[in-house]
Amino acid sequence: MREWQSGTQVKSYSRCHGGIVPKYRRKSMFGVIRQDTGEILKALCRRLEVELVEGHVMPGHAHMWLGIPPKYSVMHKIGKLKGRSTILVSSGLEGIVSHCGAD
Repeated sequence: MREWQSGTQVKSYSRCHGGIVPKYRRKSMFGVIRQDTGEILKALCRRLEVELVEGHVMPGHAHMWLGIPPKYSVMHKIGKLKGRSTILVSSGLEGIVSHCGAD
C-alpha cells in the first residue's frame, strides 16, 4: 500500500533510485567496508529525514531505494547523501582502504 506524504498544498508518493559507485568502479566495498558503508547510509538517511526503503551494498557499487518528502529536492538530498557518505567512509576507514589497493 502506498503511503502518501503531504505538504501544505501537495500530496505525493516520491520514491527514487540512487546509486553510489567508487572511482573507476573499483571493487572495493567488501568485508568491513561493506558493513560500515551500510550502517553509515542508514544513519545518514535518518539524519537527512530520508526514508531508506531498500538498499544493497555490492562489491563495486551500492543501490538505494529512497523515499524523499515532497518539501525537499530529490537531487539535493541524493547529493548530500553521496557527499557525506563518501567523507565518512574514507575518514573512518583510512588504514583499511590503503591495504585494498585504493589510492
